[in-house]
Order: sequence, then C-alpha cells, then structure tokens
Amino acid sequence: MKDLDLIKTIAKKTLPLTQLTVYVDGRWVFASLANPVRTTLQQNFYLISTPFGLTSEGVFNAENNSFDGNPGDYVAEDMNQGVLSVVAASYYSRMFPSSQDIPNTPTSSEMLKNPNYITKIQQESVDKDSNIQIGSSTFKLTSNQKKPPTKPKSNY
Repeated sequence: MKDLDLIKTIAKKTLPLTQLTVYVDGRWVFASLANPVRTTLQQNFYLISTPFGLTSEGVFNAENNSFDGNPGDYVAEDMNQGVLSVVAASYYSRMFPSSQDIPNTPTSSEMLKNPNYITKIQQESVDKDSNIQIGSSTFKLTSNQKKPPTKPKSNY
C-alpha cells in the first residue's frame, strides 16, 4: 500500500475496440469487415476464418492486438457506435441455433386420446431390427415381425 501513487489509483480510460486485424501469410494486417452472416436490430455478426485480433483506434502496428480470436469465431459490430467484440463459435451457436434443429413438441393429452397416434408410435418403434435382452435370454426382433397394438386391461 505504501507504493501507491495518485497516478496509479486513477481509473484509466479504455478505448473501444474498433479495428480488425487478421493473420495472413505469416504476418498481421489490418482488415475491414465486408458481408455480415447475421444482422440483428443492433449488431452485425461476421464469421472470421483466420486467426484475428481486435484493437483500438490509433494503433498503427497490427501485431498489437488487445484481444485475439480463433478461426471460426465471430466478430460482433455494434451498429450505432462501431465497437467490435469477439463472439466464440460455441456461444454464437447457442444464441442462434441452426434451423435444422426441430424442437421436440411435448405430447399433449389430445394427441394421446387419438388411437391412430398411439398406433403410429407403436408401429414406428417396431420397424427397426433389434435384440432384446430379458434376464439371461436374448430375443431377436426383426422389422417384418409387427405386433398389432393390444388394448390395456382396464381395472374399472
């Protein structure tokens, strides 16, 4: 504590990251952002396929990056202020899941009341060949062995 000066205790102003540098052909060069892969209301997202870095305005040496990014990560650009930030690929995929992922819809009571729905589920579950083990015995169930749906016994 005795080595603290007034200069060391004053909060330093940090400059926003506004420049992109990329590592190409063995050296760091400044680059500009071209076509965003996704645009939201306030940000543009750019996929960067080479090692890259972000630095603040006024830096003239491209090697002096304030923050480094990996190939496959994204750069997010604030549309209003032009500030850049790195978005990891794993975080980007959580923010914007691919459209191929079809969410599972929960089974509703209306679906279960429909006898065709239950029959369809039963038929689809038997279509694949499988080995079923019960205790020490193994049974082979092939796709041509289809069982008709059975009615459950009622206690009422």
